[in-house]
Amino acid sequence: MRTSPRNSNDLYATSCKLLLQACVAIIWISGLGILTAMAQPALAPTIPGLPGRADEAARGRVVSDNKLGSVLFFNYYVSEPLSSTVNTRLSFTNANPSQDIAIHLFFVASDTCNVADFYLCLTKNQTTTLTTADLDPGVWGYVMAVAVDSQGLPTSFNYLGGEAYIVTPTAHRLNLPALAAARLDNGLVSSPLNADGVSSSMFFNGAQYDFLPQSMMIDSFPSQISAVGSPLGDTRMYIYSPLPTLYPGSSFFRGNLFFLVFDDAENGYSGQLPLSCYLTSDKHRITSVRTVPNLTSVVPPGRTGWVRFFAVGSMEVISNTQGATKQLDGAPILSSHTSRLSSYTGGRNSRYLSAFTQGFSISIPVSRPDCGPTDLRPPLNGSQI
Repeated sequence: MRTSPRNSNDLYATSCKLLLQACVAIIWISGLGILTAMAQPALAPTIPGLPGRADEAARGRVVSDNKLGSVLFFNYYVSEPLSSTVNTRLSFTNANPSQDIAIHLFFVASDTCNVADFYLCLTKNQTTTLTTADLDPGVWGYVMAVAVDSQGLPTSFNYLGGEAYIVTPTAHRLNLPALAAARLDNGLVSSPLNADGVSSSMFFNGAQYDFLPQSMMIDSFPSQISAVGSPLGDTRMYIYSPLPTLYPGSSFFRGNLFFLVFDDAENGYSGQLPLSCYLTSDKHRITSVRTVPNLTSVVPPGRTGWVRFFAVGSMEVISNTQGATKQLDGAPILSSHTSRLSSYTGGRNSRYLSAFTQGFSISIPVSRPDCGPTDLRPPLNGSQI
């Protein structure tokens, strides 16, 4: 049937209208796809030469020295009973305006990984200081402080802060804020007693407590040799992997630290150091990292370098409250460092690059403190890795 010109024009108009609607739909769908893609956060890439991704660290779900938490790590302490200067002054603060707390302190010796512990009681808004010359003379290592309830179980109490003032045997002076791990599960709750009836486990899995670091870095260090017009630098490293259990018979990490060292012209070199619980004192100086050529040639007088590092090896940890275990690839590490250059001296906690997202557990012995919260906080079912 022949169509009239008018009908033909109507058909043409209808076709254009349908085509225009289709184009608009395509553009809208494409735009929605673009917006959706923009709304979805891109996964952080792996850091070349290092394990793990940087996204968890960037989101802040890792221990930090710039917040309060329920667990504190003091990366280094030292004291010498025959010295009037080599000592460590530890401070602990309860920032809660209405709640008292008991803190279970663990002093871990670096050479033997032996643990000494006691309770510290803090009332609301209280701060207190201790010196290791009085508490643990002649020993160096790290300190872990855990907020516990009236039964001695690890509890949610993100109000703890602290710091350490340290004078080392090498005459370095530094002030290190405690690294705080926040408790992340909701409510005023405690961890349950493990199936063994004598311990309780904390899971640093990004769900119960913050992640621990997997890889770390020293932002900058000066040349460790001197020349005319360029003073000698002295950079020391205090690196350890936390004990997974803090009671007799505990195991600890035995493996290596892998280092990537860079000069200030972007050239990279690698080296290793053995790590057994805590980096031994004869390996504290950064020149202990063996590179080819050696580190004093990599960073000559008047120049600077930087380094990133992580643990290589495996270890077994408790994976749930029933006592099951899990084999981990590598281990979390914590680190501080200090440098002295002419009249300048100071130190800081090393910066983390990626989180130990495999999860990690630390189990503590449970006993009733003589102080702490007046309320009995209900235990959860625990967590796992």
